[in-house]
Amino acid sequence: MVFLTQEMNIRKNRLYTKGDGVCALIKHRHAVVPIDLHEKYSELEILVLDFKFSPVLRVFVIYRPPHYDVKAVSYVRLLTEGLNSYQSNKKMCILLLVI
Repeated sequence: MVFLTQEMNIRKNRLYTKGDGVCALIKHRHAVVPIDLHEKYSELEILVLDFKFSPVLRVFVIYRPPHYDVKAVSYVRLLTEGLNSYQSNKKMCILLLVI
């Protein structure tokens, strides 16, 4: 087991399974605010963070499951809708996508 003393762990776990999901390890010296998403995006594996820089930096940490079926198409549509809802012209945005 590794003990991280200089980082904080911000996570978004999957709803219906234990463990899994996405997380970000962030140095304590950075001021960061996790953004709560609307419940309709609760099945997405996405973590949205605002770093309090000037200008504010919004980071999306995203995992897209490796399926290629009807469910995957629906997932990507919901993900696209969520990204459009939470992106901002007043903030620099970065996507970290794990496929």
